[in-house]
Amino acid sequence: MTVSQVSLAEFCGVSELPTLNPAVIAQQNADAHWLVQDAQGQVLARCSVWWRETPVYPAQRLGLVGHYFAQSQYDSEQLLNAAEKQLAEHGCTLAIGPLDGNTWRSYRFVTERGSEPPFFLEPNQPAQWVDYFVERGYSPLAEYYSTLNTHLLHNELALATLAQRLTQRDISVRNFRMDDFDNELQRIYDVSVASFSKNFLYTPISQQEFLFSYSQLRAYCIPDLIFLAEQDGYPIGFLFALPDWLQLRQGQAIDTVIIKTLAVRPEWQMSGLGSLLLARSEKTFHRFGYRRSIHALMHQDNASRKMSGHTQSAFLRRYALFAKAL
Repeated sequence: MTVSQVSLAEFCGVSELPTLNPAVIAQQNADAHWLVQDAQGQVLARCSVWWRETPVYPAQRLGLVGHYFAQSQYDSEQLLNAAEKQLAEHGCTLAIGPLDGNTWRSYRFVTERGSEPPFFLEPNQPAQWVDYFVERGYSPLAEYYSTLNTHLLHNELALATLAQRLTQRDISVRNFRMDDFDNELQRIYDVSVASFSKNFLYTPISQQEFLFSYSQLRAYCIPDLIFLAEQDGYPIGFLFALPDWLQLRQGQAIDTVIIKTLAVRPEWQMSGLGSLLLARSEKTFHRFGYRRSIHALMHQDNASRKMSGHTQSAFLRRYALFAKAL
């Protein structure tokens, strides 16, 4: 068995593991890539690590472990041992994973699966990977939830009252314009970087990477399910939702919409705008024949989870981000 640091081309060119897009991995700018291989050269585990452009965390210097894959606990031990040693050598005091460089990208393990099948764009790893991390000395640093709402119709009087109050402040809500896709994404980007700046482990993302990431979803977007709030044409909030396209692969008709992101600029977060976006969107989902919505991947303390709590949502799934002192 060999444990070695490899080039980007070697890391992405492993045929026997799930494919990694070299353009995406290059953009994510990891500081090193690691492979564990057997005597025949077959890859048994892999990961990338980041120690330079990492989030700020009180009294710690963070190192990140992402792009993780392991065939067995032993393979994972060898991989994480090398990754942690390198992070410590570069001054990191706390390793966090799985996290592909920052929280705009893929991160978290599923820790409580519930009875529902995976949904579109949801993290979904082998259950034993959590055990591999725990047995290596990692413990949960932050928890996240997804909830399922089967009651899409909100209180009409309350909705009308809220809408009227915001209209008096020259706020309007409209659907996404697919014929102006890039400019619409720019508006969503502007709201996102303002709204998420206080989020846990926040780091900035370039406009280029954000637009590239969301452009990968273009074929899956239905503009009637995406809402932008504006004041005199200036973007102040949005709700980005997609059908659960995995239901087709599971042999089901699509009856579920995934609320991927709900964001409001900080100065509008106590105005009721987020609640209006949520209520209006779920009313629209119902009108188009959907009967369920998933409020996806919410941090245990964030505002969208609190708004979800005002609906009749039920627990769907739990996730965690793990950490280990180095």
